[in-house]
Amino acid sequence: MALFSKKSGRSPLLAGLALLSLFLGACDSGSETTTTYTVGDRGPAGGIVFYDNGSYTSDSLGNSWRYLECASADLDTGIPWGPNATTTVTTSNDVGTGAANTAAILTAYGDAATVANCAAQACDDYTQGGYGDWFLPSLYELDAIYENLVQQSLGNFVTTSGSFYWSSRQYSSTQIYACLLYNQQTRWFVSLPTDTGSVSITRHVRPIRAF
Repeated sequence: MALFSKKSGRSPLLAGLALLSLFLGACDSGSETTTTYTVGDRGPAGGIVFYDNGSYTSDSLGNSWRYLECASADLDTGIPWGPNATTTVTTSNDVGTGAANTAAILTAYGDAATVANCAAQACDDYTQGGYGDWFLPSLYELDAIYENLVQQSLGNFVTTSGSFYWSSRQYSSTQIYACLLYNQQTRWFVSLPTDTGSVSITRHVRPIRAF
């Protein structure tokens, strides 16, 4: 059997293999999901999608993501931000930085962090829907939760006066940004130094994940 046709100069077998390769390449999307989500949809882990970046990007840890989903419920009625009021952690406000913030917090606290005394550790240990890649949201990630879920009465968040949610954004070793989800005008507060914010103050915690 001839390998090449005189008319096209190309082997039918090779042409078929080329088409198969193109097909397989189109099917292989790496870590990027082939499903399109909108805000309010149920996410892959069973949480609620609250943010769409519009296209895939990579965070500072090298993780590819486009969407953010939050867990379907809070972890507890109250968890401290960290086990002491002396550790300073470099963190960011931005959407897409919660995972890196969480990793930085856990590195800074080391073995002192537990699920009972550190919100970031509680998120890191959390599993839902077979996924264990949850983290404590950044300041602007919590802001997106407020705008896209709380304002639409989605997510079963506590929205009564005085009910705060921890972010992963540290202002100082004793002051952490927390979000008051019921108040549209003034939502962001920092724990007061006299409260030794990262030790004695407990807040609500809602893990999120990127995918």
